Amino acid sequence: MDGGTEAPFERPSARGHVMRARVEDALAPAVALRLIVISENRLYREGLAHLLGAQAALDVVGVAGSAAELMLHDADVALVEVARPPGLRRVAELRRLRVDLPVIVVSVPELEGIVVQCAEIGVAGYVTTSGSTDELVAAARGVSRGEVVCPPGVAAVLARRVAALASQRREPAGDARLTLREREILRLIDDGLSNKEIAQRLSLQTKTVKNHVSNILAKLGVANRAAAAAALRGSEDPSGRGWR
Repeated sequence: MDGGTEAPFERPSARGHVMRARVEDALAPAVALRLIVISENRLYREGLAHLLGAQAALDVVGVAGSAAELMLHDADVALVEVARPPGLRRVAELRRLRVDLPVIVVSVPELEGIVVQCAEIGVAGYVTTSGSTDELVAAARGVSRGEVVCPPGVAAVLARRVAALASQRREPAGDARLTLREREILRLIDDGLSNKEIAQRLSLQTKTVKNHVSNILAKLGVANRAAAAAALRGSEDPSGRGWR
């Protein structure tokens, strides 16, 4: 055959078609997860729904501004945006209405108070606003399998919460007892945070933090924050002597 003649088109074999189809089937999810997006911000929820709706693994069946609207949709996973602590009311209402529905919260990473409250409410997944679309898809798949999904920073927050609970249980009954919130604040004082910084970290009002600090000083019988922090370090002495 001379160079000016095109080679004849070769039809792929039936075996090739079958193998390619098997590979495509293995890569694609068998059934797309039905997802509902809830946010009080209409632009946010519609934009996120459009973005996630383009993913083969997800089928966005509806968007809503409140948990009550969820009852109009049959979903496998709910994605709830929580920009501020009051937004947790939507999450709690959703858990009350559909306790069987896995919930993923999308929120800013530095709001430690939101992270802890989400765990207490029973949220199955947590993705920060700095996360990617792939992380959202992976979280949706994970919670649909009964997993708890969160980034390492959020896991660290929850680990500190568990440690604080364990430490509180170890306190001798006759010693000054701090509440869990007071102990959290005392640890942050020991880390060098101001009242304003503690309020931001725990999603509290600065005035509320000041009241907690006053209670901490009174319970420990100390005059200032430095002495309170020293008492904390003394309570964690390996000798196990507890609060001094």
